[in-house]
Amino acid sequence: MNIEKNELNDFSLVLASSVHDMKNSLGMLLASLEDVMAKVNSINPECKNDFSILQYEAARINSELVRLLSVYRFQNDRMPINVDEHHVIDLIEDQIAKNQPLLTSKNISIDIDCDDSLTAFFDFELLGGVINDALVNSSRYSRERILIVVRAIDEFTEIAIHDDGDGFPVDMLGLVDDKTGVNVEFSERTHLGLYLAMRIARLHKSGEVCGQVFINNNSLLGGGSFMLSIP
Repeated sequence: MNIEKNELNDFSLVLASSVHDMKNSLGMLLASLEDVMAKVNSINPECKNDFSILQYEAARINSELVRLLSVYRFQNDRMPINVDEHHVIDLIEDQIAKNQPLLTSKNISIDIDCDDSLTAFFDFELLGGVINDALVNSSRYSRERILIVVRAIDEFTEIAIHDDGDGFPVDMLGLVDDKTGVNVEFSERTHLGLYLAMRIARLHKSGEVCGQVFINNNSLLGGGSFMLSIP
């Protein structure tokens, strides 16, 4: 039994290492793809949409690899967190820039309502991944608009992403308590991105107060709304 357990641990370690290498290689591929797009689009603009779709699919695979690596780190208590003070607008604009080709190809406009001077304490990379996933998800279901609203309320900084799509499915809404943001027990029907967003949010603490994630269909644009709240 111990041998089987050790073998499983070894396999998990090898798998995590392989995922990390694949993620790095895919990151290099995405960077090269951006260079190719810049050159080809100026010569043949008709290829722009095809390249945008290719970039989106590659970015989606990269996000899935990041999620797998995050699950491994959470399960083995190896999730690093580097909290520092950052301007929230930098976090938002950084993720929009990464997804601008996708947004442009889908003819989705995006607006930001955020005080440029607002700062908060958080891990820029971890929260960037959460916002990126939420933004990509919104772009998949939006018709033509996305609105990001950032507010400092009491001891929390709230980042809400609103879309004008059809909203979240009812069964998905049931995965999150609309008052505490706490997820039900992780199972096969729980969306991995949402699960990781909750785990990352709760890594951000101030005393006994933890970060939270909320989803609802009360979007300011009539669709779904994803909100990240950190102390």
